[in-house]
Amino acid sequence: MKIGIVLNDWLQAKSPEGIRSESEALEFVDEFLVLVLPELLKDGHSHIQEIDKQKEETKRKIRLRWQQGIDALEMLIAVCLEGGQAFREEFLTVEKYKTDVLLGMLMRIHARACRVSNEIIVLLENGYADGALCRWRTLHELALAALAMVKIGPPAAIDYFISGKVKALEGIETYSTHAGTMGYEPFPENETNSLRAEVEALLLQYNRTRGIYSGEYGWLRPHIGSAKREKVEEYLELDHWQLDYKWASQDVHSGFREMRALLAMAEANKDFLLVGPSDAGIADPCHRTAISLTWITHAFLTVHIQNEDYPFDAYERLFWVELIRKLLDSVRAAFRAEEAGTSVY
Repeated sequence: MKIGIVLNDWLQAKSPEGIRSESEALEFVDEFLVLVLPELLKDGHSHIQEIDKQKEETKRKIRLRWQQGIDALEMLIAVCLEGGQAFREEFLTVEKYKTDVLLGMLMRIHARACRVSNEIIVLLENGYADGALCRWRTLHELALAALAMVKIGPPAAIDYFISGKVKALEGIETYSTHAGTMGYEPFPENETNSLRAEVEALLLQYNRTRGIYSGEYGWLRPHIGSAKREKVEEYLELDHWQLDYKWASQDVHSGFREMRALLAMAEANKDFLLVGPSDAGIADPCHRTAISLTWITHAFLTVHIQNEDYPFDAYERLFWVELIRKLLDSVRAAFRAEEAGTSVY
């Protein structure tokens, strides 16, 4: 039984004329928690089972309709991960590249991109296309970082690293300012001082200031003259993706948005307040995830490949890159087939 129905019935029986004062409202709350809620919780398991059945039904519909595309994306993610791990194991055997800052930053971006892609899979399989599109937004940002870093080279990777340290220190300083109010334990002073000393040393070494790293892409300000994402996209000749990014951002921020504008409402024949999963809108975030992860993996696997002293098997790198490109094509084909009601297998 739904708690809302029980609560309304109980209140109606308790006070047919409605709650008449603040003290009475507080009294009713205490009584409800002591006398009614425990009984509801005893019966709660059956209610949860009913919710789970509804979730499984949505997942079943998604599997029937979109499984080819989701399977193709999962295969792409798995191969991107395998290719990245194989390259990581190889370059860590070469002393010169163990401390290569560009490789190190791209490795971390690639690992994070694989994790975000797997989060997107979970959201897609459970019917949350708009949540998946929001996570793709993060993947797009990671792709911009990786591509800009490769285009500029090690100096950008160094600034990316310093920026991360600066923002970590800013986070600790904000935490320390408000920890007492929030009832949190204070951050260890020795750790704060250690990070502050590290940041100051890096700023001095590379002739930087903390302020230069302000903004969304502050670490790119010394290289492209701006910290705005739009300028980064223009620099990479990817400004045609700004529309998709803004579309994905709508469900991240708190601004007004019509329910019918949601991906999950794309096939609804009437407007209503969607609060749960849907089997609609899966293709768009899936396809965009495949594209962005492919870009990031390509950037990581091919970094330094043009160097004359490149110590790795370039043909093996190209094998992985071409395989991933073909798998990206398979994701596209799978969704085209599903929209046409056919199979790619």
